[in-house]
Amino acid sequence: MSKFPLYNPTTATLWQVTLLMQAGITCLLYFHDYPQQVVILIWLLYVSLICGIALKMTHRDKKQLNIVNTLIHAMVERDFTLRGVEVADTRLNDTVEMLNELADRLENDRRQTIEHQQLTSQLIEQLDAAVFVVNSDRQLILSNSYARRTLEPVYRDLGFADWIEVMQTNLSASTVTIDIDGNNHTFLLEADTCLLNGVRHDIYLFKQVDNVLYQQEKQALQRFVRVISHEINNTIAPVGTIARSLSKRLDKPFSRENFASGLQLINERSQYLTDFIRAYSALAKLPAPSIETVDLQLFMEDLRTIYPSLVITSEGRHTAHFDRGQVKQALCHLINNAYEAASDETSVVRLEVETTNGACFNVIDQGPGFSNLEEACTPFYTTKSSGNGIGLMLARSIAENHTGRLELRNNDDQRGANVRLCLHGSP
Repeated sequence: MSKFPLYNPTTATLWQVTLLMQAGITCLLYFHDYPQQVVILIWLLYVSLICGIALKMTHRDKKQLNIVNTLIHAMVERDFTLRGVEVADTRLNDTVEMLNELADRLENDRRQTIEHQQLTSQLIEQLDAAVFVVNSDRQLILSNSYARRTLEPVYRDLGFADWIEVMQTNLSASTVTIDIDGNNHTFLLEADTCLLNGVRHDIYLFKQVDNVLYQQEKQALQRFVRVISHEINNTIAPVGTIARSLSKRLDKPFSRENFASGLQLINERSQYLTDFIRAYSALAKLPAPSIETVDLQLFMEDLRTIYPSLVITSEGRHTAHFDRGQVKQALCHLINNAYEAASDETSVVRLEVETTNGACFNVIDQGPGFSNLEEACTPFYTTKSSGNGIGLMLARSIAENHTGRLELRNNDDQRGANVRLCLHGSP
């Protein structure tokens, strides 16, 4: 790698030529007897020639060094736009090229840094949370628009330093309650640190919890109303149509069979609506589980009675501890879904029971699998024309009541889905 040239080969050659000339003149004057005036004139010409050459080379070297000094000074002043031109000295030219490359890299790094800072600033401004950056003296350095709009009126009179100290004092389970326009709101308070210009700063993030919960409850209520309205309309519409049709035939001769079929359809639709409401009531009124010791052999025999074609395998202990009625209800929902998803009557539905650690029930089918795993357990979500979106939600609630979990996945090696119901103590 080339460095700044302390040894200049051109200057060294000049001094070698000077020494040779001086030796030649000395020999000439030693072997010839020239008048004193001629000798003085020769030496004056020699000195003038040497001074002229040295002055010219010094000016050239100074010009070349000025290029290097200008480039370095510009980079010290954070100006990376200047570039050096090619110089005559080869070794010094390598230094200029290296400085040009360094300026290119520094200019690119600075541009990327500015772009990242702008992107970070935009993201912080768009956050639906209040962000504060504070220095070691508790002075507010930075805040986003949400913080200025929502919380600045709250701490304006007290001062930010005293206000944030009060918030940390009142912190309970990572949340604080803040009075905004006479209404109490709950915020999740998180703190972290960062470095700005090498100095440690504190970051405070206030996330309004009650607003998030309100939006979630609002969306759930809207979805519930849509489902209820849809199911009630689907039930009442055909009942009303049949009732009007039968009323028109009362004054005319009518077929008893037509009346019977119409009344049967009314009864079916009313029964469907009753079952629909009962299912949602069961979800809303799900009691705490009554844990008992369950004989898994008898438990599986009950399931075989309900589903004769169900293939059941078990591994581990013969007993487990759970609420027999709730788990049976959850498994019936899962097994019914598996049979409904089966592509034909020959499709096999398997139930694999693992009791090595706790109790896990794997329901495996050969259907098309889940089209949307993320939404499958969402309340009221269903892809079936006759579904109500409650089966998987109820199964998950029962699993969570047993401090367990419900896992959904599509089979990788073959068609179908695998629904895993794990209870307390399960792996």
